[in-house]
Amino acid sequence: MKRAIALALVLLCPAAFAGNTGVIPDGPDSYLIMRTGKTGFVSSSSLQKKAYEEASQFCQSKSLVMQTISMTSKRARPLGGFPEATLRFRCVGQAGSASQSAPTPGSGDKYIQLERLKGLLDSGALTQDEFDREKAKILAQ
Repeated sequence: MKRAIALALVLLCPAAFAGNTGVIPDGPDSYLIMRTGKTGFVSSSSLQKKAYEEASQFCQSKSLVMQTISMTSKRARPLGGFPEATLRFRCVGQAGSASQSAPTPGSGDKYIQLERLKGLLDSGALTQDEFDREKAKILAQ
């Protein structure tokens, strides 16, 4: 009976079994969050979502906004390769703020956004239609 309950929990609540490093300083103004699924039933997109949520909450606690530097992820692999997601980010001032430290236009900001967006498409977190809509928004800026 205990085995059946444990198996049901693993199958129904895979997010509860996801590993997390918390927020780790990764440089003078950058941070890192790494998440690993503890089962093959956790999707890499759910790990990405949790990492983005945690990073946003971390920056909000400092009255700042989260800016993605990079997001990498791996899907579950056969023979024990569990899914992974790694988010590198920085906390910046809000738009219009005197402490704004985001890149200036033309400094590669669009490239970084497009790279992040492509990573989400490749990981399955975005559909092709969602990717195309967001890409158009970025390029129209």
